[in-house]
Amino acid sequence: MHLAVCGNCAQETEQICSWITQYCQASGCAVGLWPVRTPEQLRQLRQECISAAFIGFDDTTAFLAARELRDRDRNCRIIIINDTSRYAIRCHRIHALYFIVRPLETWHIVRSMELILGRRAY
Repeated sequence: MHLAVCGNCAQETEQICSWITQYCQASGCAVGLWPVRTPEQLRQLRQECISAAFIGFDDTTAFLAARELRDRDRNCRIIIINDTSRYAIRCHRIHALYFIVRPLETWHIVRSMELILGRRAY
């Protein structure tokens, strides 16, 4: 499984990658991680390369990047990370798998990974 972890904040992106790695080591699933710092970098990833994306760009940028990814790839599992719940309904409309409101905690990533892997129902 290949995951894109997108965000403007390097520290948050590294923390998410660390939690995903720990989860995958504990649960025995293989994962390839692509840290992405800009929407342009996300666009450059071939759609067949990623099966899921954690998108945590600032405010509207996260939603727009998620919508663009959804338009390119109907099967990608998208997790949106944002400071407010303002875009939650819009993300539901583009079939985002999960919406996380900061501050991030480990359980958010665990739940997201279980949803991505189909180990947990909504």
